[in-house]
Amino acid sequence: MTVMGNKEQEVQATSGEALAMVEDTTQMLMPFDEHLIERARSQWQFGDWGTLTDIPFEIIQHHPDRATLALFVAAGHLQSGNVHEAQQLLRLATRWGASKASLARILIAGVHNSLGRASALSGQQIRMLKHFESSLGVGTPGTDIRLLTKARQNEQLLQINAGVDSLLAEPVGVPEGYSVQNTRQKTAACSYCMRVTFRRENVPSTSLGFNSNKPEWVMAQSMLLEYKTENNAPLYMVSNEGGNFEKPPAEPQLILNPDTAYILSGVIEQQGSSKPVVWSFQYAGGKRAESHNITVNNGRFRLAFRTLPNLEAMAIGIRLAGEGHIDLQKTVFTLKEQNNEELIAYFEEKINKLEDANKRSVENSMRQLEACIRLQHYLGDDTILPDMHKWPISPDFGVLLINLIEQNGYDGIIEFGSGTSSLIVAKALERAARRPDSKPVTLLTFDHLEEYAGKTSKLITQSGLETYATVALAPLQAWQASNGEQFSYYACSEAIRQYRQEMGGNACKILVIVDGPPSTTGKHARYPAMQQVLDACNGKDEVAFLMDDYLRKEEQEIVMRWIGLLDEKNIKYEKIEFNNLEKKACLLRLNFGKAEK
Repeated sequence: MTVMGNKEQEVQATSGEALAMVEDTTQMLMPFDEHLIERARSQWQFGDWGTLTDIPFEIIQHHPDRATLALFVAAGHLQSGNVHEAQQLLRLATRWGASKASLARILIAGVHNSLGRASALSGQQIRMLKHFESSLGVGTPGTDIRLLTKARQNEQLLQINAGVDSLLAEPVGVPEGYSVQNTRQKTAACSYCMRVTFRRENVPSTSLGFNSNKPEWVMAQSMLLEYKTENNAPLYMVSNEGGNFEKPPAEPQLILNPDTAYILSGVIEQQGSSKPVVWSFQYAGGKRAESHNITVNNGRFRLAFRTLPNLEAMAIGIRLAGEGHIDLQKTVFTLKEQNNEELIAYFEEKINKLEDANKRSVENSMRQLEACIRLQHYLGDDTILPDMHKWPISPDFGVLLINLIEQNGYDGIIEFGSGTSSLIVAKALERAARRPDSKPVTLLTFDHLEEYAGKTSKLITQSGLETYATVALAPLQAWQASNGEQFSYYACSEAIRQYRQEMGGNACKILVIVDGPPSTTGKHARYPAMQQVLDACNGKDEVAFLMDDYLRKEEQEIVMRWIGLLDEKNIKYEKIEFNNLEKKACLLRLNFGKAEK
């Protein structure tokens, strides 16, 4: 329940009596200024808000065109920050016959004027003029916008230079008697398992309490929060009573102005298996209405958001996962309102990042297009390259395959995961076989799905390359690593042994392309490839493992595990990364003699 002081009660009573008087009594016939409405329109067009707001209510009430006059005066109050007076006049204008279209025009025009003033404050001349033009065009259509814009600009700049800073509306719903500090921060009388330092502008530092949605996963101490989640499931610490971000806090610790831009930043001193994610939760209508989040990098974060116009409550959350701890003594949250310059800088940064990303995307598209043209030229007119956006490899990876095969004379090529790459490899082997003193080499490629194995076989047959590729259907089956770890991998062991025997007993040079199975089949799904091949080879073979999709963290981890396996077996290797490719790739050369080029 909101308790009002006597002054506020008196103001509301007076406003209520005025409204009742207007609704329930007959308008009295009184003398009026017949030029007032035109002066008010001119004052609105010039942006002379002070003169507009000086027009007494009695004059407005008894004017023959009181609806229009009330709209102009309401606009003046809005631009002056007098929200209560503006709301009363807008309601009266509606009751006096102002159309919804007229009401919308005056409000939209006011928004453009405020944006024009904000642009002026930040030195954006062109943007300022556009907003002033839009304000005049919307509010009083059919007028000479060019001349009026100059007058509006001059008047607004005079007001700004004179220190008139009334662009933002007053906070809504703050009971009289509360200090500014109290409206900025309120500490709820609730028990929280974790508290961190919380700072706001012009307010002494305080603490912000958090509770967990899974208290059994948390062990809280005075300066340390330890956590361990089941199966890396997410754990939320939320600044409300129950730790449930779906429900608004019963006793909010944070009171924010509605429709206002804020920056939430700070430091989370955390050690753990995954990075924390900071959330802002906004509530309206008794439920979560909007949320924003950002991942903490190097212990720091900066989250920009805007509160809802109908904001009822606000909470902050921290999402954790796995196992770790937070040093509460070194963890600090800071919340402040964004000024115009900060807003502009923030969005300019976002725009620059988008432009950079778009530029990189265009450059990559050009590289892939060039690689695609090179591939089609290499394959010839009798072989049609499939749509490579729907198949696993990128065109630049296909060019890499051709270069490796053309320059290194492999005795055998094994591929895990068939597709477009199988066609490219088969064509490269066919062209290599045309050379004098060369021996034919056949690709052995595996796929665990009959549908895709069939598509690859058809593709190779249509291109007349079936002599240079064997597509083997190899369903996934259980496979156990030397450390007991279980995987689902291709049923390929016997086929690889037979393939290696057909090469003969001498040391052979073999390329292994690892592009399957999909990561959805399990963690580190492609790890068994190396052991499967090494089990079929002799100690003198020069084997090169080419990992596609090296851009992904999981593929990088698999390569590191392979290196660990090679170190255990005391096998020499060389690692080459192709970071210029769209999805990146990595080559591990084992027992290498004559180096690959």
